[in-house]
Amino acid sequence: MRKHRLLFWFLLLLAITSCTPSSSGKGGSFFEPDIEALLRTLDNDIKHKDHYLELRFHTVDSLRTLKQQARTLDERYDRNHQLVEEYMTLMCDSALAYARENVRLAEEMGDRNRYQKSQIYLLRAFSQAGLFMNVDEEIRMGDTAELDTMLHVLYCWAQIQLDEHLLTYNEGNDTMTRQYQERIVAYRDTLLELLPEGTGIWEKEKAFRLQANGDYQGALDILLPLFETEQPNTRSYGLNAMSKARIYRAMDDRDNALRELAIAADMDIRLGVQENEAIFALSQMMYDCHDYDRAYIYATEAMRDAERFNSRFRFSQISGAYSVFKNMYISELSRHERVQYRILIVLMFVSFLLVGTVGVLLRERRRLHSTQRKLAKANESLRESNLQLDDMARIREYYITYLIALNSTYADKLEDFRKAVNRKLRAHQYEDLMQQSSRPLGEDLEEVYEKFDQTFLSLYPTFINDFNALLEPSARYSTINRRLTTEQRIYSLIRIGINESSQIANFLHLSTQTIYNYKHRVRSHALSKDTFEQDVMKIGE
Repeated sequence: MRKHRLLFWFLLLLAITSCTPSSSGKGGSFFEPDIEALLRTLDNDIKHKDHYLELRFHTVDSLRTLKQQARTLDERYDRNHQLVEEYMTLMCDSALAYARENVRLAEEMGDRNRYQKSQIYLLRAFSQAGLFMNVDEEIRMGDTAELDTMLHVLYCWAQIQLDEHLLTYNEGNDTMTRQYQERIVAYRDTLLELLPEGTGIWEKEKAFRLQANGDYQGALDILLPLFETEQPNTRSYGLNAMSKARIYRAMDDRDNALRELAIAADMDIRLGVQENEAIFALSQMMYDCHDYDRAYIYATEAMRDAERFNSRFRFSQISGAYSVFKNMYISELSRHERVQYRILIVLMFVSFLLVGTVGVLLRERRRLHSTQRKLAKANESLRESNLQLDDMARIREYYITYLIALNSTYADKLEDFRKAVNRKLRAHQYEDLMQQSSRPLGEDLEEVYEKFDQTFLSLYPTFINDFNALLEPSARYSTINRRLTTEQRIYSLIRIGINESSQIANFLHLSTQTIYNYKHRVRSHALSKDTFEQDVMKIGE
């Protein structure tokens, strides 16, 4: 009878254990063997991700060196274009900066073709960064019908990418969704007219058009033979895998979607791509498959990529889903822990048979607590990132207002000056005109600095006192006059993110050496010389 009782408790324990949700797919119990092999390859490459990124940045540094050696505008433009291509999937803010520079270089060269090409790449950079409002403000394409065929094709692709991002950004708005879907279809139709019929790229666009119409099998029938010729470990190989994954997901073909997403995510990591749609989509599928460990790892990698990529669009897209995902994950872990407690109760009656099992469960508890601590740290990191974004938005709004007011003021002054010049020219008062036009800019610059001080101190009202707190008592500045000194103005520019001495010098109408001397003199009186500029950046947080 005693043996039967022990057997009963043992079977009860097995039943409860079998109901316990697994939080790891590492045993391969969820997936087909080939899918598990692809996921393990991805898991291993994630561990070496920093190495792959280092290789990518080495390539970028080489291009930057070549740009510095460029002697002509043509060479500078070409090197810039290579940098835009590299940064477009690495750091979108850098891609944006180089694209803007190329627009300026094309204008300086008077090269209409290069100007239009640079505008298209600038449009792509805005789309990647999520700066959708800037598109209407800065993109000046003119009549797209006048573009040559290749540029028109590039323009259509850029617009499709923009509309796809806007489609995601406005998810839930049926009116906007229909509008962007119709625009995407229109651009696809234009591409089919522009591209040579029967070529591989024309066939791809035809497949994407079928996909937009819901004919997924028809799209696959075209794409699969085309993609067979692609070489592994290339960017196009990863992009093609992502294209197939989208179709398989639309068809609810889980296994094929997982295969292609694993390949696409792994290609992104190996090639140092931080535009991370694939790994985030894979994390969502891992969660749906109850592989919680991989879901958390992949989502965390996606969040890190979004932060380094510096795209507001990607960050907002991922952070919102990541927050929901994380809360659900914590809830699942808590439920898992409650089940473990029930198992421990059973173990109280059968402990002399299952001492080993008790040890395993205790280790599992410690692992769960460790994971929760990691999640808490990740939540704090996310909160700090959100605060930084809020601070950046606040600074931007203040300085947009400041620039608008300043431009309006100087527009009025320019108009008054124009009228005065016309009057003196009509009156032949050339000597007075020469004297007036030779007037130094001191008063105007002082007005600019006064308005800058007012705007900056409205953003950081305690800046003067906080700045003094970083200096030795003998070197502190007066707090009576609510105006910044030149030294304080230099460090106020650093506080809002302008770190280059050349940019600071241009704004303050001083030489770069003078800026260096001011900074050196202030730093020499700092309480902590090594971390002084970092301490200044923390003022107002």
